[in-house]
This record gives sequence, C-alpha cells and structure tokens, in this order.
Amino acid sequence: MDIERSEYFKVLMIRNRIRNGLFLLTLRNFVTRFGLDIYPYYWDKEEFTLSTEPKIKDNLASYNVVNVTTDEIGILNKVLGKRPGALEKEIQEGHLCMGLKSKGEIVAVVFAKCEDFIYRKRIFKLNDDQAYIYNLYTFEAHRGKNLAPYLRYHCYKRLVEKGINEIYCITAFFNKSSLRSNKKLCIRHKILFLYVGLFKRKYWNFILKHFEAK
Repeated sequence: MDIERSEYFKVLMIRNRIRNGLFLLTLRNFVTRFGLDIYPYYWDKEEFTLSTEPKIKDNLASYNVVNVTTDEIGILNKVLGKRPGALEKEIQEGHLCMGLKSKGEIVAVVFAKCEDFIYRKRIFKLNDDQAYIYNLYTFEAHRGKNLAPYLRYHCYKRLVEKGINEIYCITAFFNKSSLRSNKKLCIRHKILFLYVGLFKRKYWNFILKHFEAK
C-alpha cells in the first residue's frame, strides 16, 4: 500500500502497464484526455467451482479474509481512478467488499453487487440469482502470491451462500493481462461491447459480437 501512496505511483503504473503488454490500454487512457473515449469491453461469465481452494504462495496463516469498511478503502479511489468517496458509497449502499489482510493491512480487495447497475452508460440487469464482481485489486507489494484467485474464491463462496448461481464480470478488451488471467479462471466471453464517448457530452453504445456458449 505504501507504493500506491507515493508520489511516483502514476509513473510506476504506466511503466508496469507497458511492461505487461498493456500499451494499447495506456494509449487509450492518454487519448481520453483529448475528449475521445473509445472503450471496447467484454461481458464475461465466471464458470466458477468451489471444489478446490486456490493456494496462496506464502504462509497462509498470515492472511485472513475480512469485510472491508469505509475507513479502510479510501486509498483505492485514487488507485482505480475513482472520484473521492466513490468506493465508500458503494459499501454504504450495501455492496459486498471483501479483502485479504496480512499483518493488519489490506493487501487485496474485491467488490460484488447483486442488483442492476450502469456501466459506460449502459444498463446491466441482474436476476435475483446473479451477481457482478468488480474492482478486484492486489496492492503492488503483494503481487505474485496468487492472492487474487484466493480472494475471488472466497467471494464466490459468500455469494453462493446468498443464493447466487451465476457470476459475471467486465473485462477491458485492451487489458491483455486480465484476459490472460481470465482464461486460467475459466471465465468465458458472452458479449463484446463498444463504448464511444465524445467530450463527456455525447456517447454511443454498440454490441460488436455475441459469443456462443461452450
């Protein structure tokens, strides 16, 4: 978390994105400064299983799964490019926010909601047995330990306890790192969307492709 608080975090984030094959995502983010926002993204279904718990590449005893409070989530607004107080509002509205703690510090988080929501000006409707997972993030200093799959698994368990049978997520088309991770987790594309925004005043939404069920 110390890295995320530092002044050079934005520079470090850009460097890491390019290193991880995210040049197009970085370029897209740069172009948005000039008023043009071109954002293709996938609506994905998570083919989850609770039969096998992912293994943390570290001492498991030093980690515990917790419900994250509004007092603990503030730094992530900056990291995820949210306006101040946005994530606190999500928690206050009753959306699930789970985290992994190590030595008293939050090292990874994930959010989930079970009701209709708006993303890139498009309304996504969820049935009573459906949920949407988002804002999965592992802090820089704790990456490479398989924390995200472990936390995601425990999020699945919590949602199943609430009567959820289908879980969805959204993945940016240009985020090659997330797409590679999704393949390992058996996350399947359902629809490819395209959002186009112009000067934050006009916008268009398109469906580019439906994917056949496998």
